[in-house]
Amino acid sequence: NRAMLVLGTFLFLSCQLYQMFSYVLDYLPGPHNNIFKEIDAVKAFVAEEVKLHQASLDPSAPQDFIDCFLSKMQEVRRHQATAHPQIHLC
Repeated sequence: NRAMLVLGTFLFLSCQLYQMFSYVLDYLPGPHNNIFKEIDAVKAFVAEEVKLHQASLDPSAPQDFIDCFLSKMQEVRRHQATAHPQIHLC
């Protein structure tokens, strides 16, 4: 328990320092510089997968999470005026 407390404290302080001095980290080398590019790549991949699934969607036979999500979006559109935006999938 003591080790987890120390690790949690370290992570908490690291996050606070990053928020306070993020502009300094822009000039330091390290993996933290690539994280936003990686997140954008994942978002682009998910958006492309959603487009592919929309083209071949069969609501009566969903094959994965994306099909279930798209089916739920269609159901909500039919029953309510508002629908879940696709951004929630990301």
